[in-house]
Amino acid sequence: MKSASRCAESRLQVTREVLAVEVVPLYRQHAEILLNESTGLAEVHATGRLHPDLDDRQQLAALALRVQQGYALELADDLRALLRRTAPTAALSEAETEEALKNPEGAEALMGMILSRFREAQSRFLHSMYRMTSLRDAGDLEGARQQMRDVLAVELVPQYRRMAEEQLRGLDGPAPES
Repeated sequence: MKSASRCAESRLQVTREVLAVEVVPLYRQHAEILLNESTGLAEVHATGRLHPDLDDRQQLAALALRVQQGYALELADDLRALLRRTAPTAALSEAETEEALKNPEGAEALMGMILSRFREAQSRFLHSMYRMTSLRDAGDLEGARQQMRDVLAVELVPQYRRMAEEQLRGLDGPAPES
């Protein structure tokens, strides 16, 4: 897991180097935002303490990496609150969440489940999007629709369900301009 830490430090260094030479204000602004987020996530990873201004799932990933590296998970109130906020976004019930929050091992498993569901949902959706687009471009609208129906048949994560529903509705509208 040291390679993940080296990779994160490398990203920080590259972003610092970009800021040292970039003159376009918009690109500087984006690089500064990226540097601040990356630095904050590196702190979450190093200390195990959450940052209120950072993305919840990114912080969960930083904490999960920390746990994988052998650090104990401190089940503090802010982590409990974060897990209670993010669990429903991964289609985990309040009962499942509260049961998991009874001990650090359960919280670690809950973190893993949340991250896993999002990883799998993203992968499933992107693969279906590629197939849907290819089928649509080949004129097979029914095959394209079926790709999104297949996602909806198994998808639990609300965000990805909404995305698939939107794509399905979009296939019923006018074809995109080429």
